Amino acid sequence: MRSYLLDYLDGSFASDEYEADDLIYFNTQLMNQYDYIICSIDKDLKQIPGIHYDYYQMKVKDENGEYMVDEFGQFVKVRKGFKYVTESEAEMMQFTMMLTGDVSDNVKGVHGIGQKKAEKLAEKTFNIPVLYLTELLALSYGISPEDIGIKFHRTRLNELLEKYNLV
Repeated sequence: MRSYLLDYLDGSFASDEYEADDLIYFNTQLMNQYDYIICSIDKDLKQIPGIHYDYYQMKVKDENGEYMVDEFGQFVKVRKGFKYVTESEAEMMQFTMMLTGDVSDNVKGVHGIGQKKAEKLAEKTFNIPVLYLTELLALSYGISPEDIGIKFHRTRLNELLEKYNLV
């Protein structure tokens, strides 16, 4: 199936090194955010600004809060559909997930911080630039910021790199 899709579906790609959500993120960084639509129910992808389509079906409740049932006894469902995730919503999602962790991805959060507290903390803007040791070493050896993917950082590093003459 994989080879068939790669051969016959324009724009398809695959990797043995990265997870699908990482590949999606990398590719969105190379495009204008109006040139793609992310179709997924994966909450991790809500960290990427742009147009999203969530095909998950939710049960519909009536005015009394009861789930609606059709004439065949089946729950009435509606798709979540399209949503535009802004840059600030994407950053808030990233920060919130960093604090709360993610059980499905085996990522531990900060002890004592749940969803509500994380959302409250996420309303603040910290803009802390992060530069990994390997990136710093590469820059010190004269490798350009473009070659090591500095543009993929959420918090821009231009000011920090210029301050220490690394660009």
